[in-house]
Amino acid sequence: TFVIRYVVGWIAKEREALIRDRDIAWFVNLGMAAANYDDENLVRQYRQIGAAALLLAGAPDDITIGATAAFLANENVTKAADDPEHAEQLGIAVIPETAAEATGFAKSTDRAAGLYLMVDIGAMTLDVCLFRLKTGKNGTDQYPILMADVRPLGVEAYYWHKKDGQTEEDFIQQCNYCLRNAIWKTRSKRDPKAPCWSKGNQLVTFLTGGGAENPLHQDIANSLGPWLRTHTENSGIRNVTIQIPETLEAPEPMAGFGRLSVAWGLSYPPTEIGEIKSSSKIEDIEPSKAFDISSS
Repeated sequence: TFVIRYVVGWIAKEREALIRDRDIAWFVNLGMAAANYDDENLVRQYRQIGAAALLLAGAPDDITIGATAAFLANENVTKAADDPEHAEQLGIAVIPETAAEATGFAKSTDRAAGLYLMVDIGAMTLDVCLFRLKTGKNGTDQYPILMADVRPLGVEAYYWHKKDGQTEEDFIQQCNYCLRNAIWKTRSKRDPKAPCWSKGNQLVTFLTGGGAENPLHQDIANSLGPWLRTHTENSGIRNVTIQIPETLEAPEPMAGFGRLSVAWGLSYPPTEIGEIKSSSKIEDIEPSKAFDISSS
């Protein structure tokens, strides 16, 4: 609520020309880890909290515990929690951060349909997601999430692990399991026929988030290349950088777009981000079977 009020006030003061003589409809996209997007109860809580925060931000009430409790129980808010369409009418949507990060790529000239690996390195979490980018019949971008995992293995979490008596090798091993388990499950049953597993091809990988420049995590991500070449016929991974959008106005030059890629993607209306399909709604694909013609 505080953040929404601050943003609205900043726009009114610093970008007055954009909203002068207009009726403004404020909309808030809430990003969440792709691995949690299948948790309907958690998504419901996100919508309820977001709807309450948006309504309270626009009300004259002081932001207190009592006011917050009252807005959380508001009929419109509870309806938004249960109904995503009503939530959008109210001005709230919940978006997997993977889809938000991929939006900039999907709207660029570099886009291509296919299977992608998104590795989002935060302060406390390592967020891993394998998804397809495709175009629907109506021209809308689609993001089927095949496999996702999120673990407390971010940049700052490394120091927590060290204080807890674990070694760097322990930390690397946990990161490797998080990444490789998601990839191998996708390779073996979620999308075994994807071209990226075949000879001469590569698994396109995005390294994003505030910790994307951390050398330890970069080394862990880059080790996926030799590992894949050993266990598949492909040529490893191909790191792709999400380019800074031409329309982004920044007060100073940016060294990288990783820290802002989620925020930029979440700035789009949900209809422009595209259609997101959670992993629980996607069936496994049986791998191709060789035919035995020896007795024919």
